[in-house]
Amino acid sequence: MKIKKIISLLLSGITLICAASCKLICRNSNNQSSIERIEYTEYKLVDNGMSEYKIVLPSEPSYDEEIAALEMTELFVEATSITLETVCESEITYSNTAKLIFLGDTQYIENANVSVASIPTDGFTLKTIGANLFILGKERGVVYGVYEFLEKVFAFEYYVKNVYALNKNVKEQYMPKLNISDAPNVEYRADAWGAEMSEQELYRARIRPFNEAFMANGMYHIHNTFEWLPKATYENVHSNWYADDGSQLCYTAHGDETELVAMQNEVLEKFQEQVNYYFGQGDYKKAISFTQQDSTTGLWCTCAACTNDKQTYGAASASIIRFLNPVAKQFKEWLEKTYPGHEVTIVFFAYQASEKAPVKQANGKLIPTDKGLVLEDNLAVWIAPIYGDYLRSVTDVKNTAMYNSFENWSVLSKQLYVWGYDTNFSNYLMWYDTFDALPDLYKYLNEFNVEYMFNQGQIYAWSNLTGFDALKVALNYKLMWDCNTDVEAFTNRFFETWFGEAAQDMRNYYDSFISWSKKLKIEQNYNGNINFVGYTRLHYPLDKLKEWLGNIESAYESIESLKTSNNAQYQNYYNRILAESIAVRYALITLHFTSYKQKELLTMKQSFKEDASALGFVKFSETKGMDFLYDTWGV
Repeated sequence: MKIKKIISLLLSGITLICAASCKLICRNSNNQSSIERIEYTEYKLVDNGMSEYKIVLPSEPSYDEEIAALEMTELFVEATSITLETVCESEITYSNTAKLIFLGDTQYIENANVSVASIPTDGFTLKTIGANLFILGKERGVVYGVYEFLEKVFAFEYYVKNVYALNKNVKEQYMPKLNISDAPNVEYRADAWGAEMSEQELYRARIRPFNEAFMANGMYHIHNTFEWLPKATYENVHSNWYADDGSQLCYTAHGDETELVAMQNEVLEKFQEQVNYYFGQGDYKKAISFTQQDSTTGLWCTCAACTNDKQTYGAASASIIRFLNPVAKQFKEWLEKTYPGHEVTIVFFAYQASEKAPVKQANGKLIPTDKGLVLEDNLAVWIAPIYGDYLRSVTDVKNTAMYNSFENWSVLSKQLYVWGYDTNFSNYLMWYDTFDALPDLYKYLNEFNVEYMFNQGQIYAWSNLTGFDALKVALNYKLMWDCNTDVEAFTNRFFETWFGEAAQDMRNYYDSFISWSKKLKIEQNYNGNINFVGYTRLHYPLDKLKEWLGNIESAYESIESLKTSNNAQYQNYYNRILAESIAVRYALITLHFTSYKQKELLTMKQSFKEDASALGFVKFSETKGMDFLYDTWGV
């Protein structure tokens, strides 16, 4: 077997063995593993520490089918110490008692009576026929199917980087009776926490890099309109292509029709160049982003033509749609002729000044303010409600504008891309409690055709996490796949894996924090702005912070016995507990400094710096490193 070279996915040196003749949904999601009862066949997958099962690959497996075999092999070894043999379909004789695990689109798929072509993107089907198991799916779906099977038999569950649950030392295990299908609620689930994850970790989290969806050769994939039309290249000749203050494009070309057409033609040509580049390499990406600049000053062009569009259609975003709709139509016609059978979506931002959709109420129904503003079917909006209050449910009255954004844009666009926000960008060390709001957000978004989800956390931090943000990362991964996940059960399993013997102590801290946070939101009208800086001692009183430190001290005591029996595991748990202490200690130092003598406060600051540095905390906020804080503290 000639295995394709897999550089970024090295799985413990495990190889596949095969003959030389072989080359190598919420949207009806039914993933309810925490409560389901599984029936089993009469056949043993593991029998007295041995297995008669073999993995079967197609004669010419795809990259993802190879990954599926590698992952099955590695995790099976970790759970049982058994290395399953991998063979090619041409080597086996099929029977209902053959004890085979088929991965992907083999010639024996007819025995399962399942069409792989009918399985949704990233979805899978698991089906047992006699002693045999079929794990079927297109592209990554077959890998996710492997993880689902391993969850059924060995309780495999991925949480965050390098951390997952998996039963060990399994000596007996029957093959389950399976006939299940599952697919994610969101087709493209983007990593939003900057964990610098390996390809293997991305597979296990069932996510992808947030920029990988887009064609962006030679440019960034967001806030990139000036990369499509660089001012240095065009402004001298085409000054009308740019907003009157120069901070954005002018999507009306200041009302100059000739310049507008020239601008649209230039953008169309550049889109075509991108497609030729990627498709020419066999990389059939499905989206191009044409997204406005990130500006805090001149948010939009104020020329007469843009102002007229805003007044006529009720929203500044009308200018983008009127600019891009003709481009999208011509682009689609070109793509159908040049690359038949392929589809590419052009994506633009609804962000800041352009967040409002050009719709209106008519006879109790939302309609476009003009029928020409309905997006071409290959044009999609990327909604980024930056002014939302993410501590509260999307249905909360404080989030009326955010709620309306999704409702209104769904009138114009057949598919939605979503950019949410999941941290306080001005202070990474304080709690940002979106834990109750997250499930509501994902359930609400499931009502729409969300193709892409990016719920931005501390993606640019490359830093450790506190304030239970590790749980938040894991919840995002889980809820993007299945918005109906039992969050309480998942949280329990996370704590058991993340904190081990200290799980109950840390859960006591977490439960107390959640209860207190709810009071803050109700009684103190706590601000959920993603750049909130007005923390006070009323928000986090001294006695409450000391209570949480007490939970943390109890957690240290609960793992003490591991120091001698399993020091490596002790250190893992200790560091995770210590990381959670960072938020509490930061709040004590910054909010209650008057409660401590100066010498004691200095010791607290120095100890904080020592621990935070050792744990890898490098960012205080989106724009400031930890040195900013230490300089402020004088340490």
